[in-house]
Amino acid sequence: MNRRAFVATAGAAIAVSPFLPRFQSGESAFQPQPLTAAERRRRAFPNTTLRTHEGNEVRFYDDLLKDKTVLLHVMYTRCRDGFCIPSVANLARVEKALGNRVGREVFLYSITLDPKHDTPAVLKKFAGHFTKNPGWLFLTADRPETIEGLRRRLGYVRQDPVADRDPARHVGHLQMGIEPLERWCSVPTALRPELIANYLRWMEPNGARPTPWMLVKGRYRSSTA
Repeated sequence: MNRRAFVATAGAAIAVSPFLPRFQSGESAFQPQPLTAAERRRRAFPNTTLRTHEGNEVRFYDDLLKDKTVLLHVMYTRCRDGFCIPSVANLARVEKALGNRVGREVFLYSITLDPKHDTPAVLKKFAGHFTKNPGWLFLTADRPETIEGLRRRLGYVRQDPVADRDPARHVGHLQMGIEPLERWCSVPTALRPELIANYLRWMEPNGARPTPWMLVKGRYRSSTA
């Protein structure tokens, strides 16, 4: 069989193979199919298995993020740089600023970076110093690599690998999001709680745009401009 006959025969065999995808005329076999909004949202976050400070098993995306408005950050209960406890205390003031929305419309998540020490029992005792609201969960995992993978996927990573491995130099910022709307932002955990609450309100449909440096008699004022 000459080369031309072989190519023609092979082409005919491929054309009728029932195991190959079929495409419309002019359609590329390598053209990616657009994701639906639900697929895009799900792919944005891992669905890692975690444990709450009450000992309940939860899935990060399915149980904690999906269709919710959330605030989340990472922490240690025994923080070497002394940053975590003031940050959690500030988040308690954010909880107060949000009022009865926490646990109904807004959910808070504090994720430990030290799962070996910060077991559910340790986290439960720690959480008791700051909140009694079931809408604020303190989270750990059975394996350190689970937390490490989640930390990286959430972007709590320093560019310097040496600094990134140092527990005393972890990244301290609060992530806020309205998951069904795919709206996310990040602010310092030490930011005034009134400003954090108002930034979250700004992200909501028809929310008033905050002007954080507009202070009148020491009180925050928002603007619709």
